Amino acid sequence: MTMKSRRFTFLAGAAAAAIFLILAGCDDGNGDPRDNPCRYITCSGHGTCLYTHEEIPYCRCDEHYELDPDDPTRCISDGSINDCRGPI
Repeated sequence: MTMKSRRFTFLAGAAAAAIFLILAGCDDGNGDPRDNPCRYITCSGHGTCLYTHEEIPYCRCDEHYELDPDDPTRCISDGSINDCRGPI
């Protein structure tokens, strides 16, 4: 095998691997990542999305934030922080 054909074989293999990884997407081990109930949940930027066994999303809110009583996928201030100055 010549150097040119080895280089081509290597590049073709690397390209195939890259395409496979891109098409495979990120999977958390629980199936298709597009089926993740937290896919579009941001918790208002102040928490982490989790979901129940029934795949119902909810947020675990950061310190000084709590679940919005009307929407468990949003975190709101618990009143102990002033957004401009930090903790009260």
